[in-house]
Formats: sequence, C-alpha cells, structure tokens
Amino acid sequence: MLGPLDRLAGPVDVVLVMGIGANLARRRAFEHARRLGYTVLPVVHPSAIVGRECTIGAGAVLLARVTVNTGTRIGDNVILNTSCSVDHDCNIGSHAHLAPGTTLAGNVLVGEEAFIGAGTVAIPGVRIGARAIVGAGAVIVRHLPEDCVARGVPARVVSESGATAT
Repeated sequence: MLGPLDRLAGPVDVVLVMGIGANLARRRAFEHARRLGYTVLPVVHPSAIVGRECTIGAGAVLLARVTVNTGTRIGDNVILNTSCSVDHDCNIGSHAHLAPGTTLAGNVLVGEEAFIGAGTVAIPGVRIGARAIVGAGAVIVRHLPEDCVARGVPARVVSESGATAT
C-alpha cells in the first residue's frame, strides 16, 4: 500500500512491510499498524548473512550485503541499509536506522530511533543513545548520549538539543 496511514483499516488477513526511511515517521506507521492488528514482518535480502543466535524484530529490514554476527539483537522496525556490518553481541534498539556501509564492532548498543550515517564506524563496546544522529563517516570511539548530534573523526557531540530530524 502506498499512501497515508488513514487508508489502513484493520485488522485484515494481510501482512505489512514498512518502507519509510525517517525513523519517527516509520515508528508512527509501525505502531499504528500494530494497533490496528496488522502483522509487520521482517524482511531479509537473500544476500544478507545472519549469524547464529541472532534475534530480528518485527518489521526489521536487512538490505543487500548486510552481515549480522552471532548473538546480535535487532529490535522492531530497524533498517540495516546496504552493506552494513554488525559484529557479535550488538543490540540495536527499535526504530533505529543504520545507513549504507555502517560498521558496528562487537558489543555495541544502539538506542531506539538512533540514526547512524553512511560509512560510520563504532569501536567495540560503545553505546549510542536513543534518538542520536551520527553524521556520515564518523568514527565513534566513546559513548554518545541520547538526543545528540555527533560527527567527525573521532565523533564529537555538536548538539544535545534533541535530535528530532529523523
């Protein structure tokens, strides 16, 4: 279905797949569809590689050439865009979006609704707060707080005034 959410009349005997890039808009659509009784399925591209003991949430989308290693948890309605690499034991919060070419080393935590820009690298064990926005090409070497905007090498917080652009 293409179009506004008010076209959804539920529940019906169909399933939905979300294709909305903006985190907040995707979250609202996902929650609206769930309230109406729809099933929102995860979608995994045939070229994606998913390791053992991984959890993929409802409505998650794993695009071409994504790699997810063992023990990783992917929340509901997450987008792992083209060629993302998510190493072992990461935890990606619901409604987050990892842009193309993002690399998360092992044991990285990504908060709900975070947006990680294209080509970003996060070293092992860092935490990226909920609703954080990280600019393309950043290298995350320390924890980032909730609701921040960060960019650069190494990534530095440039705003903590509520990252609501997504």
